[in-house]
Amino acid sequence: MLPKLTAIHFERFMTSGRTSPALCGCEDHAGKPAGEYVVKLRGTVGATGLLNELFAAKLAGHFGLQSPEPALITIESTLAELIASYEPARASNMRAASALTLEQRL
Repeated sequence: MLPKLTAIHFERFMTSGRTSPALCGCEDHAGKPAGEYVVKLRGTVGATGLLNELFAAKLAGHFGLQSPEPALITIESTLAELIASYEPARASNMRAASALTLEQRL
């Protein structure tokens, strides 16, 4: 079972990688800090891309390869709108991400 977390703050967009994921601080359902995660946004990779990321992470773990632990992250619409206003060029991707997205912990 994947952990379900909530993004509580936005650090920055990553400058490497085709999809420019976001770096976000997250917490669990009890409000405890869960660490920073690289957030792959649904608006940039699509649902199939997120499933591919999950499959690759789980497959790597199965074979004992080092890889970040995946989680499902919720980006609340208010946080997505704040980030969209900060980064207008990425506004549509942020608005599309204000639902569950796949993340990998740093």
